[in-house]
Amino acid sequence: VLKAALPAGADDKLAALQAELDRLRAEREAEKAEAEAKRLAEAAAREAEAERKRLADELAALKAAQDSPAKKAEETRKAAAKPLAEVPDSAQFSGRYWEKTTAVLRGHDEIVTRAEFSPDGRRIVTASDDKTARVWDAQSGALLSTLSGHGEYVWSAVFSPDGRRIVTASFDETARVWDAQSGALLSTLSGHESLVNSAAFSPDGRRIVTASWDKTARVWGGL
Repeated sequence: VLKAALPAGADDKLAALQAELDRLRAEREAEKAEAEAKRLAEAAAREAEAERKRLADELAALKAAQDSPAKKAEETRKAAAKPLAEVPDSAQFSGRYWEKTTAVLRGHDEIVTRAEFSPDGRRIVTASDDKTARVWDAQSGALLSTLSGHGEYVWSAVFSPDGRRIVTASFDETARVWDAQSGALLSTLSGHESLVNSAAFSPDGRRIVTASWDKTARVWGGL
């Protein structure tokens, strides 16, 4: 076998060129692998951000759906609340709240048979066996007026729906209508043949119903 003669040192140069070529190929493959890894990482990051945004939007929608009824109910409650009401909603407090006395209404000479708040919650009317009804400041307990005129026990006393009048029922067989502010007598409802133990205004405040031991109830108009 004849072998071509090469110049001296040609084998070394050829080996060096081959090594350089291999190095360049390896660097190019490494660069391609690095670029592919970077591309995959960026794609994964984009997918993760899209998924995060989707989940955040879904969570926000669920919270809005859950909060909406409660928010609407709260807005309705606030809209319906009367500005003058000063007595807190009992649903907000435990039973221990009601164990605390905030005012004591003193002044009747006999037993108190009935107590009612005014529609705005600022006053209280009480009925007593001392033949009077009395109007009090609900916050301080101060006496505002005394409704005197019945000849027997006053068994019932309630405010009209607008809080401007009070009707009392008495064992003297009458009911009486009073000015809630001044305590002046406005009208005497006579006609029952026995004691009157209950009286109340109609929702529009234009009529009064009374109940009596004479086995009748009566409706009075023209108020």
